[in-house]
Amino acid sequence: MKLWTKCFCIILLGLSILISSCIFKPTPTVQSYYLYAGNWDYDEVFVIDTENNTVVDTLDGFGHVWDVAITPGGNKLYVCTREGMYNALGAVYSVDLKTKEKNIILDESADVYISTNGIPLIVAYIPHDSTCQVGFIDTLTDEIDFFDSLDIVDLAINYQTIVFDPDEPVFYAWSNERRLFAYDYNREEIIRNYSSESLSKNMVISKDGNYLYFPYKALDIEKDSIVATWDGKKGALALNPNGDYLYLTDYGYPFSTHLSPPSGQIKVFQTSINSEAYIIDVNDAAKHYYPHLDRIIIYPDGNKAYVSSPGEIFVIDLNSKQVTDVINAGESDVWIKSLVIGKK
Repeated sequence: MKLWTKCFCIILLGLSILISSCIFKPTPTVQSYYLYAGNWDYDEVFVIDTENNTVVDTLDGFGHVWDVAITPGGNKLYVCTREGMYNALGAVYSVDLKTKEKNIILDESADVYISTNGIPLIVAYIPHDSTCQVGFIDTLTDEIDFFDSLDIVDLAINYQTIVFDPDEPVFYAWSNERRLFAYDYNREEIIRNYSSESLSKNMVISKDGNYLYFPYKALDIEKDSIVATWDGKKGALALNPNGDYLYLTDYGYPFSTHLSPPSGQIKVFQTSINSEAYIIDVNDAAKHYYPHLDRIIIYPDGNKAYVSSPGEIFVIDLNSKQVTDVINAGESDVWIKSLVIGKK
């Protein structure tokens, strides 16, 4: 074969390979998620497909579902139940989300938090005592390794008692004396006590680990000083993935006739300047005016949020700042108390 013919064949082969690689290049897989919603009025956790916002499954047999936590891979769900408020009877279940097998791993009232490295931290409340047992859960065996006893307040109807530093093996928690402290769980010791107080113990931590945000104020962690205050209300907090916006629900006072009712609004603060940016109103989308807005969770891509209310879940487009859907999980006996998002 002549040289020019060989060169032509080689060029033709290269072009065919290039064209094939372009045509048959695999499409990147888009991660999809389930939303898990716990029903405190009953014994169930609703499984909601976030692509169409519909209930696709129900996990039951728990008791009053107080809180839920999920492993980063979406393989195991931890369900915390409670029969009442402070120091009430309760239990902790683990649920294998592939097989739906569930087991009681602790027959006590407790909360479960997912640490920065993805290992579940469990805080078990000792009845009629101010101390708690603190340990990690082995996600394969469900065995609990309690490694310390700490004075951590049981917030009961409040939540978000513990937050983790994004870079260090440290979590922040509140004592029963309303004092914030930092705990190093590698060294198993309190490494700092803070002087600042807050009327509400709900909190989230900034993406860089420098600030703690509360419904009413922001704390500079290193300086132990309040750097901003605002007109917040009693409710839950969430930061968007970039950490530039803080969302605060308004739960109000559902058990009082003389204190302020909920507004049905979500206040949004811009963290770079620590000031209110805008308000998202859900009253028009609710079944009734002034709904009690409970938990809020931001979708991983930062484009939408889910907000729980006793009877429904509001789906909010964070770009248009509008409610785009309302999820009704059941006909009756529904109080959506907790929300968590997990990979499918």
